[in-house]
Amino acid sequence: MQITQLVDQILETQKSYSATFTPQMLRRRDLVEKDLKSVIAQLLSSVEWARELKIDASSGKGNSAVVPWIRIYNPKQSISAQEGWYLVLLFSGDGESVSLSLNLGVTNTPAAEIPTKVKDARDRISAANVSAKNNLPLPELEKISLNANGNSLAALYEKGNAVAFEIKKNSGLSDQDFKVLMEHLAGKLELMPALNSPTSETQAKDELDSFIRATHWTSTLAAKVLASLSDKSPQIVLQGPPGTGKTFVAMELAKYVLGPLDEDSVKDQIQIVQFHPSYGYEEFVEGLRPETNEAGNLQFAKVEGTLLKLAKKSKADGKPRVLIIDEMNRANLPKVFGELMFLLEYRDKEISLMYHGDFSLPSNLFIIGTMNTADRSIKSMDIALRRRFDFFEVKPSSDILRAHYKNRTNHLGASLFQGFEKLNARIEQDMGGSNYAVGHSYFMMDEMKKVDLRDVWDLQIYPLLEDYFFDRPELAREYAFDAFWQ
Repeated sequence: MQITQLVDQILETQKSYSATFTPQMLRRRDLVEKDLKSVIAQLLSSVEWARELKIDASSGKGNSAVVPWIRIYNPKQSISAQEGWYLVLLFSGDGESVSLSLNLGVTNTPAAEIPTKVKDARDRISAANVSAKNNLPLPELEKISLNANGNSLAALYEKGNAVAFEIKKNSGLSDQDFKVLMEHLAGKLELMPALNSPTSETQAKDELDSFIRATHWTSTLAAKVLASLSDKSPQIVLQGPPGTGKTFVAMELAKYVLGPLDEDSVKDQIQIVQFHPSYGYEEFVEGLRPETNEAGNLQFAKVEGTLLKLAKKSKADGKPRVLIIDEMNRANLPKVFGELMFLLEYRDKEISLMYHGDFSLPSNLFIIGTMNTADRSIKSMDIALRRRFDFFEVKPSSDILRAHYKNRTNHLGASLFQGFEKLNARIEQDMGGSNYAVGHSYFMMDEMKKVDLRDVWDLQIYPLLEDYFFDRPELAREYAFDAFWQ
């Protein structure tokens, strides 16, 4: 069977996409991971230019992927689909086309570095003068669209594309045509850096591992959050009960997204602002401030706010920056953001600010907000603003607590974790949900002794519980230290 016939069959199954392994998705898996992979492998084995290339494929692990793929790679340039340069067939979410792309493994690449690496790839191709041949059966494309309804991984694939060919459904391309396209892109793949080169992606993997070690997050959760920060709207919110380390995680995310930074660069490229009820548009975007001129007369001067200053810096020097908004829900958000509500969704557009004129948000300005779900003001969050951020829940975790004490001293042993779990189960029962749980960071110390735990309970946890049950003081009194840690 011809390659494009198998491609058409896979695209047809995309019309019946389901995250679960339905009969259609099981058929898609066989078509991708067995049939088409086998035919392409046979084609590669017959040509000299592909002697170092390997092939793998995936229709999804655990769940069916929105965009299945077949990857052709040189082990010197890419070990896994998460790093390095390779050729890849990416099947569009709408089932109308497949992109044969020279693509970057973006999952283990800091989001701010992806555009730079793609530009470097195109510069290498241009410097080597590997132009498109006149006899290619399809035109080269620098942009691909996978039409996957905003799927974060699909957005990453689009962003990691250096050059591609789009093969439409029912294109009728022959295997020879497909081989010509493959050979053309394989020539460009040879120009890409090897894993042991100075521009290697292995450093990015080390940085990802460092982020996971620092936060004790799972690689799955880390990948989802980082993928969201790499899409067209690079702004997220970390929400969770008090003590779940949201601000700490936001800082670690910022460091990962920006890549290795010295101390001065951290101060310049990462800005933290804490919202509060009196915080306004003037402090965040721009405003007027009264001052006296040389003649002693009162006048109003334009003053740039935190966001405007950061955006201008990034536009001036091209460096990516991260704005961390702590306690985001404590301010009147529609009032604080103003016209930026539009720009958060359309980073490629301009809008006229009150005093500044036309303004746009640079794509390399990342925004990470934190929200305390125990704060009652979170219920009044503006729906329009919620739509412009991806929200990720940061939950209390005994697994994180256990990981923290792997290399530290915990004199309470397993009872520390058991009491933590018992406490949160009781709070969830009495409060009717997990938004008011107690986070793990309350219990994270260099050395945990019972006297230290008692201090944490008396000075931090029990006062918090009294606030939770301010209208039910008799219930608060039922919470006693010895009920959880005997």
